[in-house]
Amino acid sequence: GFDLINISAVLGFAAKSLHATSLETGLIASFTFGGAIAGAIIFGAIADRIGKKEVFLIDIGVFLFGALFSALSQNAIELIIFRGIIGIGFGADIVTAPIFLADSSPVKRRGSVMAASAFGWPAGALTGVGSAFLLYSLGIEPALLWRYVLGLGVIPALAVILIRSRLPESPRWLLAKGRIDGYKKSVAMLTGMQPDKIELQPPMHKTSYRSLFRNYGAPLAYSVAAWLAASAAFPTAYVPTILSSLRLVGYAESLGFTALIWVITGFGTLTVLALQDIIGRKPLILTGTAIIGITNLLLAFGIGKFSVLSIVGLFALNLYGDFMCVATAYTIQS
Repeated sequence: GFDLINISAVLGFAAKSLHATSLETGLIASFTFGGAIAGAIIFGAIADRIGKKEVFLIDIGVFLFGALFSALSQNAIELIIFRGIIGIGFGADIVTAPIFLADSSPVKRRGSVMAASAFGWPAGALTGVGSAFLLYSLGIEPALLWRYVLGLGVIPALAVILIRSRLPESPRWLLAKGRIDGYKKSVAMLTGMQPDKIELQPPMHKTSYRSLFRNYGAPLAYSVAAWLAASAAFPTAYVPTILSSLRLVGYAESLGFTALIWVITGFGTLTVLALQDIIGRKPLILTGTAIIGITNLLLAFGIGKFSVLSIVGLFALNLYGDFMCVATAYTIQS
């Protein structure tokens, strides 16, 4: 969440400092998602070969590299490239982390664990927006502020590397590779059980893509629909830029409103945690998608007519629906 959203807090400053054109500014804001597509495709396949833990560490290293050199960019093209590199790490993580959590969680708690993991997004976003607000309050010049905010992405990356280096490999991946001793050691680390008391799970078998779509077509369709709906809400990630460009509020106020929006976003995940086992995943996806669609229409046709509080409220509802879809997608994939 931090490395993905922090650019929204300083996009205007970075574009002005680097003399970026309108096209370059748009690419600075969006190229991360292009990198994410590549990262998801490439590292999803790599994780199946070398293990989830290895990719866990590689993708955070990519985050660290991208964050550091984003802050050191000397022109708009360099910043676009390094934001794309951050996207590669993001894409790798978004396909690997849910699988690792699903592999390592008890079946009865798997859905809740997967949904709860979505809290990392708003938490990271709040940290990014908060760091921008703090530095701005300290009087840091805008020409330097954006570099500090982007460079601070190195700190959570280092922290995550230390944490992930202590994690065991995915038990199911080890079992699929026939590494029985490694499987028992991994389960023991995750559960505290004695290795000699751990029973083997049924072995996994390779399957073709055809049988995958045939046997799991409905869950895949729901998951894809959830992610497509969620992606429609991502313009909300650039609320500071939108509010500032409309001259509705000052820079500090735009960050405050953005922080409020991300706090409300967390309740989208809470909704999934509370209701997924009561009403099911499908109604949650449909409700989240409806919220995103309605708020997008209202924002598109009324953003120049509504009050600041109305616009912020619509953005908050937009991301609330977004994270209903994101958290539900995670649980379906598990």
